[in-house]
Amino acid sequence: MASHRRSILRSRMTRVAIAGVLFATLTTAAASEAATPPLRAAATLFVMAARDSGGLGESGPVLRYDVRGPTRAPTLNRTIDDPSFFRPCCFAFTPSGELLVVNRGDPFSPKSGYISRILDPLGNPSSNGQIAFRDFSVPHWAAFRHKQLFVAQLGQSNVVHLRFNRRGIASPAGAVADGLCCNAPRGVAFSPTGELFVTQCCTVNTVNRFTFDSAGNAVPNGVLSGNGLSNPQDLAFDRSGELFVANARGNSISRFKFDSEGTAIANGQITGAALSGPSGVDFSPWGELFVGNTFAPGGISRWTFNSSGAATFNGSFTTPSNVVIDIQFAPEPSG
Repeated sequence: MASHRRSILRSRMTRVAIAGVLFATLTTAAASEAATPPLRAAATLFVMAARDSGGLGESGPVLRYDVRGPTRAPTLNRTIDDPSFFRPCCFAFTPSGELLVVNRGDPFSPKSGYISRILDPLGNPSSNGQIAFRDFSVPHWAAFRHKQLFVAQLGQSNVVHLRFNRRGIASPAGAVADGLCCNAPRGVAFSPTGELFVTQCCTVNTVNRFTFDSAGNAVPNGVLSGNGLSNPQDLAFDRSGELFVANARGNSISRFKFDSEGTAIANGQITGAALSGPSGVDFSPWGELFVGNTFAPGGISRWTFNSSGAATFNGSFTTPSNVVIDIQFAPEPSG
C-alpha cells in the first residue's frame, strides 16, 4: 500500500509537470498572436483530461476551450490545475458561476473524495478551498437543484446532496439511496421539470428516476433500461427535454423521449467510430452535442441535429492526453 501511495504521488507530480508544459505552450502561442484581438467566444467548454485510457487512473488538469459555433474548431486557451486535485473526474457550476471539481480521491479508500472550488473559471481562475465531508465516498458526477448540489457516489451507492447557504458554505443535507446499489451510481442530471435522473453503471445498466415531495424528499419514480444502456456514465437533456446517455461499454449514446404523462419512450441510439468509451456529454448553447471519449481514438466528438432530430456526426477534435472523462459548457451569462 505504501508503494502504491508513492506511485500516486509521483503521478500527481507528473500531472503538474504536464500542466506546466501545456501552460508554457499556450503562453508562447498567445504572445505570438498578441497583435490580433481575439474573437469573442460563443461558448466556453471545460474538459477533464486523464492520463490513462479509460480514465480510471490519474487525471487533470482541467482544459478550457473557446468554441465559436458548429463550424469552427475549438481553441484551447487555458489549463486549470490546483494542488488539491486528486483524481478529479467531473464538473458542476454553482448558480453564481463558481466551478466545482469533483475529486474521486484514493481508489483504495471507500471514504475518499472531496470537491475543489475554483473562482472566476472564465477569467483568471483561483482556488477557493475545498468541500470535504465524511459523507463523501468516491464521488462522481454532480448537478444542482435549486441551492442543493446532488453528487453520485460509487463508494456508498447513493446520491449525497449538499445545501449551500447565502455565504456559499456547503453542509450535508441527506442522501438518495432507494433503488441504488452495487457501487454503480455514476451520473446525475435534472430534467426540465426538475426530476432527478441517476445512471447506474457496470452490471446494473439502468437510469433511475426520482421526483421530490413537498418536503424536498426524493421519491422513486421508475427505472429506464434497455435501448442500448451499457455501463452508462454521464447524461444530459437537450432543449426539447430529450434525454441522452453516454454508454461507455456500448460505444453509443442512448436517447429517450417523454410523453405528456412523463412516460419514457426509447428513441434509438447514436453510434459511430468516433464514439469509443463515451463518458461525458453536454449540449452547446446552440444545441450541438459534445461527447468526451475515454478510449482510443479518444478526444471529443460532435453531433448536430436536423429538424427531425436525426443526429449527424460533425467531426472530432483531439485533446492533449486524448482521454476525456467529463465535459461541460459554462452556464450562459444572465442577461
